[in-house]
Amino acid sequence: MQQGEEMNRFMPILLISMLVCTAYASGTVTLTGTCRSNLNQNGSINFSIANSGTESASSVVLQSYYAFSDKLTGTYSTSQISPDKAALFDINSSIGNNTGSFAYYFLVTYQQGTQLFTVVFPCVVQNHGAHLSLLGISNVTVQDINSTTAKVNGSIYSFSSNTVNGNITLILPPELERNGSRISSFAINPYQYHNFTLYSNLPSQNNTYSGAVALEYYSKGTTYSSVYIIKITPYSSAQNQLKGYLVQAAIIAIIIIIALLILRQRIMRKRRAVQE
Repeated sequence: MQQGEEMNRFMPILLISMLVCTAYASGTVTLTGTCRSNLNQNGSINFSIANSGTESASSVVLQSYYAFSDKLTGTYSTSQISPDKAALFDINSSIGNNTGSFAYYFLVTYQQGTQLFTVVFPCVVQNHGAHLSLLGISNVTVQDINSTTAKVNGSIYSFSSNTVNGNITLILPPELERNGSRISSFAINPYQYHNFTLYSNLPSQNNTYSGAVALEYYSKGTTYSSVYIIKITPYSSAQNQLKGYLVQAAIIAIIIIIALLILRQRIMRKRRAVQE
């Protein structure tokens, strides 16, 4: 395989579409967030949220942040996103005249029934043309250390002919928050892999949360960024899920044993009937 083909295989996400589903009472809200990869001429970001669920998301508030400073770049709202409808947001950025690809995330809070939900949508946007990162993220796993902390392991791969220095961070909803240093620095040698470990707090609620790992580096006047979407399941939720699987397995085993006992009784009755 040629190097150009390998680079195409590992291109960063330029147009990110991420789906989040919540259920309340008899209805569901299923939100898909999509960001346009290129900045508008006025320097803003196009981001849309579509609802393919059966119930409306109401009191929707969106806050936009630059991933590597957590700098709030704007707050936007819409009263409602009905089923099979979408809301389009024109979001200010802090990129200005800088060249490159930049990682942002959008913190979206909405109400479904009487419950309030918060989700995050990552986004990589380009300014002054397309700028493909020569670094990517792969082999990401999330492991619960205990009931309060999760460990995010992964690898950064490089197709650069030079040593690259950069930063990596977690993009998380407020319930999770980062554990330890918010941004981790790294140096990766040409055409090599570099392993990383990041930490997240775990909430007590038994939900699965969406987030992302983001990296950024600077080279010859240009910023380059990549993101990798992850799922984090709290320890208690994973434990409950395991218990559920064990209960199901036990029920199936009991049914099989009962069926075998019934079959055995029938066979013995037939034998007795033949002997008589």
